[in-house]
Amino acid sequence: MIHFLSFLVGLVVGVHPIEVAVTGPVARVEIRLDGEALAQIKGRPWRTKVDIGPTLKPALLEALAFDTDGRLLGRDRQWLNMPRPRAEAVVIPRLDEDGLVIGAHLQWNSAEFLKPKAVDFRLDGKPLSHNSDLSVDLHGADPSTLHILDVEIRFPDHIVVREQLVFGKGYSSDLSLHLTALPVVVDDPAAFPPSDGLKGWFEARGKPIEVADVEKGKAQLVIVRGSSVDNHLKALELKLEENAEKDRSDRLKADVFFRVIGTIPTGGPRGNARLFPFSQPKTVGRKGLADELEKARFGDLQFGLHRRADAVALAGLEAAGSNQRRIVLLILGPESNDSSAHSPAAVRSYLEALRVPLFVFDVAGDSPASEAWRPVDEVIDPLRWLSSVQWLQEDLDSQRIVWLIGRHLPGDITLGPKAEGIELVR
Repeated sequence: MIHFLSFLVGLVVGVHPIEVAVTGPVARVEIRLDGEALAQIKGRPWRTKVDIGPTLKPALLEALAFDTDGRLLGRDRQWLNMPRPRAEAVVIPRLDEDGLVIGAHLQWNSAEFLKPKAVDFRLDGKPLSHNSDLSVDLHGADPSTLHILDVEIRFPDHIVVREQLVFGKGYSSDLSLHLTALPVVVDDPAAFPPSDGLKGWFEARGKPIEVADVEKGKAQLVIVRGSSVDNHLKALELKLEENAEKDRSDRLKADVFFRVIGTIPTGGPRGNARLFPFSQPKTVGRKGLADELEKARFGDLQFGLHRRADAVALAGLEAAGSNQRRIVLLILGPESNDSSAHSPAAVRSYLEALRVPLFVFDVAGDSPASEAWRPVDEVIDPLRWLSSVQWLQEDLDSQRIVWLIGRHLPGDITLGPKAEGIELVR
């Protein structure tokens, strides 16, 4: 009945244009943010502008369709400043006067891909040709039979998006099930109960939430580093090599995968969801984390305006999107300039709202940026570096992922009356 045509991805604040597609007897559309009405649309074109506000935070944007009597006909929603796929799509049905599906249109969106490599439509498993505007004619589908229109959109980087439209006789409900991955810190992981023993442990806005599963799984470490730390990491690595006969405790465990993000923008084609360069995920090698970070450089981005705080915010989004145990690590050097759109305080608050822990290492000693990012751990010698990395590993070891039934904003989730020996990650 109603679908968003505007997808707000990446870091979203301020005023944005919104467009929706509607089918059926829709008289007006209401746009809401976290339950509060922002705008009303009362006819074609179904477009408006909404002010998301100046604060970087997770939020729920909804579009609600009403008829002339004020009855709710349908709604669509999108989650802002939350992990999102690198590409998204929706299949919008086209109806005749009797409400029968006679066609469909594919609407896709991506903050980094300008166009898909290929789009395939299949109706009940058989290939179906489409127009240049990604529309298909479904007049030939028997309305007395259940049909499945399956669409596959392929993008570069092996990104594949699949969407389905189910229509025809016998289909009247949405059978999809959403889960929310919630990271928690556990006092005693060995004594943490399985999912069936967690009834009454979690709530969303005061209402109990069922737990589907609990897992340790892999861990994601996203590290933000600018070019100014190159020499300091190299000096640290040389000092660590001098004590190579001793056990290097900065190796991290084999279930920890790390990625590095730079602080100078790449100038991507669209949006800011992939604004900074990311390395590929990998485990820490035999020589340890300092050696890996000394080699992890973005050589073509040594010059330009640093946007350190914005990079940390996107690192938090990346870490949360893994649905795994997670930490973001910011490494500060001697530079003080930061051209970010968001302040360190705002970004710290945002990562707390995402439930992503932030660690800050100062490898320069008394970095000009350290005051804005406190608490900061100075790691100017090998002993401090090794102890800080061990502290980071211990934090990851204490985390578990609880899978909650339903889609929830992180800030809506609280511990229930029966919870013990745990706390929510922040």
